[in-house]
Amino acid sequence: MQINPSYNYRDITLNSGVYQAAKEVLCSRCIHPVCADFAALRCHDFTPALKFKPPLRGFDNATFNTFRCGVAWSKRVTPGSLVALVNAKTDEAFGYAKVTAAHVGEKRSMAELHGEFNHSIQALEIKTNIADVMLKRLKNSSGSMIYNNNDKVTVIYLERLTEYLSEDIEIGKEKEDLAT
Repeated sequence: MQINPSYNYRDITLNSGVYQAAKEVLCSRCIHPVCADFAALRCHDFTPALKFKPPLRGFDNATFNTFRCGVAWSKRVTPGSLVALVNAKTDEAFGYAKVTAAHVGEKRSMAELHGEFNHSIQALEIKTNIADVMLKRLKNSSGSMIYNNNDKVTVIYLERLTEYLSEDIEIGKEKEDLAT
């Protein structure tokens, strides 16, 4: 499944488990594997895409985390949220995961606390200077400008789903719920 490469999540909010778009429909920015609605402004099942630059490593682990510059992602996902794992080069989904936690903090302290559980750190089997390596990888993946303009990071813990339709995920909540 492929996403629209020009998607943007800036106007999307998550309140009480319902995603809402202020401007354009959510569907054009969603990568939910099964959906019958193509014009929703509010949705329980909206599935944001977490992009990863190749080489794609460390996604075979059952659980891992990803670091994102800034605090925006802490407002987009909560424990239980479904996210698509997307190859940033091809815009193709290569898997799905369930968010188990999201933490926000200063870059250095978050790298020290959570770096060892990062997908690429685990895949590369890095055992020393983990925080320094994590911060270097974050700067390389985010770009210098984004990295330097953000004092904080969001660390998202993910549980890889072997099937994207799982009993752990609620699909297709009643549309009447959204009218309230």
